[in-house]
Amino acid sequence: MEEKDTNDSVVIVVADKDKILLIKRSKTDEWMPNHWSFPGGHIEIKETPYKAAVRELKEETNLKAMPVLAGSRDTKNGKMFIFLCENWSGEIKLNYEHCKHLWIKYDDISDLKDKTPFVKEIVATALKIPLGYV
Repeated sequence: MEEKDTNDSVVIVVADKDKILLIKRSKTDEWMPNHWSFPGGHIEIKETPYKAAVRELKEETNLKAMPVLAGSRDTKNGKMFIFLCENWSGEIKLNYEHCKHLWIKYDDISDLKDKTPFVKEIVATALKIPLGYV
């Protein structure tokens, strides 16, 4: 059987002025159901991180954009590429993988319950916030 994905992934931090877009994973999701996260997913074989970011953002939120690579971090399974998206078009329409969306200020992320690991650190990387502030 041919593999469709690599172990590497992308996350897209969508920013609108002082707020960040988070989407809630559906209750039937295999990984961290009912948790707040970012648009993103695995990079497919022969796909660049940039193309994966554009594809995942469109598939999960219906937004069209040209995100900018802001950084990366190693995970236990591969590399996570972190993209920042400050300009987009379209109206948010979530796919079956997600049930809600939320615009939240960076300083309020710590108080948010049920979020996936490293949400605040990923935003800090995307927005170039010094780690001491996290």
